[in-house]
Amino acid sequence: MFNIVFLALGDSVAIVVGQLLGAGRMEEARDADNKMIAFAVMNCIVAACRGPAVYSACAIPEISGAIAME
Repeated sequence: MFNIVFLALGDSVAIVVGQLLGAGRMEEARDADNKMIAFAVMNCIVAACRGPAVYSACAIPEISGAIAME
């Protein structure tokens, strides 16, 4: 699931930057590229920090049983 999000982020960077480059707006393309890459890196950090907590919660039978019942 996380892979889909990160692949979509990469595609969105390519689309937005490509549109700006095609329009001849080089400085705006660089600015958008830097901002979108920083956003993607922050998402990776958040996912890396949350990942172990999610997996360990699913490994505990009481919690995973409560999640399955909901």
